Amino acid sequence: MACSINSSVIGSGGFIHTSDSSGELQLQTADTTAVSIDANQGVTFAHNINAPDNFGFRNRLINGNFSVAQRTTSAVTVTPGTAVPTISTGYTNVDRWYVYSTGGNAIVSRYAGIYNSAYYLSIAGSGTVASIGIGQRIEAINCADMEGKKATISADLVNSLLTTVTWSVYTLSTTVDTYGTVGTPTKTLVATGTWTVTTSFTRYSATMDIPNVPDLLGLEVVFTVGAQVSGSFSIGNVQFEKGDVATPYEVRDYGTELARCERYCELAGGGSLGIQSSTAAVGAAGQWDLGATYRTLKRAQPILSINGSPTITLVFVPGNIQTIVSPSAWTLSVSNLSSWRVRVLVPVVYNNSTAGTMIYGVQTADWLLAQAEII
Repeated sequence: MACSINSSVIGSGGFIHTSDSSGELQLQTADTTAVSIDANQGVTFAHNINAPDNFGFRNRLINGNFSVAQRTTSAVTVTPGTAVPTISTGYTNVDRWYVYSTGGNAIVSRYAGIYNSAYYLSIAGSGTVASIGIGQRIEAINCADMEGKKATISADLVNSLLTTVTWSVYTLSTTVDTYGTVGTPTKTLVATGTWTVTTSFTRYSATMDIPNVPDLLGLEVVFTVGAQVSGSFSIGNVQFEKGDVATPYEVRDYGTELARCERYCELAGGGSLGIQSSTAAVGAAGQWDLGATYRTLKRAQPILSINGSPTITLVFVPGNIQTIVSPSAWTLSVSNLSSWRVRVLVPVVYNNSTAGTMIYGVQTADWLLAQAEII
């Protein structure tokens, strides 16, 4: 036998419980056992579990703990303006998150985590800053199932000066994955609210209704503070999930999070890359022509830029090392209109005393930044 708790339909029905000394427990509905728990705490279900569909990709925000920072791990100065975010200015150091300020410069820094976070982001203001914002735009394909559902936003927050943080959630109003600028957005407010914050990290949450629209074109989550004239506003473990309960922050392994970030931005080009052989005359000018494949399919054809100051050498048979022009003179172009491959043309000057056949190039660090953010 076992102790049982039963919602009975026999007779007048009602709540019935029985007890014994077996140490076992049964949960019953309609006089039939649904769940059994034995004396060793083993649990048996009579049928399949009908659980909420929030497993796997529970947090719709990517890099919510700021662990991925492909552009730079250093502090970045954000100049004021509402034309951001753009690929070149709004996205600072940590992947997927844009930062803007109005009135004056703000400094965005990433720090090693405290309060159960891998990292946290800190934005320091100055005497002329009127407002600061940090946000992330969620691709339509990653939030389409949230249409007409409850959603919950949560984050760890602290502010050394101000006591209020405003959260806002938007949906797109015209074109899929096209949001416009901060000053001239193409989005509609879904919900907004404020949290009263302190000088100690505390977790806050809020729940809202996502509109039941025919086609959810994308979502955006934004946190803003007012005139941060001194001190700093810090944030960590940011989560946006389906449902009306703020669950614990979903920690994903770094490799998984990096791959998700690389759909929108990838630091590529490190190591050795083979190129087509060519014969060079002494003192002649030419170009190094290489093709590279991205590790991850991009959301759209990316915008390319040189990251840092890489060291490149060209090796010739029988081993004569040639020189190339400054990396700032490189010409970058996409070899085909896909988001898989890139073709890079590098101007070359052959200056050794012996001609040779170029066989490969070696770069000492990742140098090509391919960005396809949602803008």
